[in-house]
Amino acid sequence: MNDSMKKFPSFLLLPNIISLLNFFCGFTSIVMIAHRRVELGAWLILTALILDALDGNIARIFNNTTLLGKELDSLADLVSFVVAPAFLSLTFLWNDQ
Repeated sequence: MNDSMKKFPSFLLLPNIISLLNFFCGFTSIVMIAHRRVELGAWLILTALILDALDGNIARIFNNTTLLGKELDSLADLVSFVVAPAFLSLTFLWNDQ
């Protein structure tokens, strides 16, 4: 390893890892809802909500705000809190007809 890699503390990646978990929960929620596992999909959306609160707080605690983290958080929020709930709502609308 070179010297620049040794000086980089690994805990600075923690907010980005939590944002990726948030994205994964949102995406998995969509897949579960598509497979008629609606309750699990809803729980995954709630888990994404908790992870979203965590990643911002951890980034502020460690004073680690990056452009990548900002964009990654926005993408995870879009999937977890716009696409997945919309898909969940559409599933209920389609089942009523």
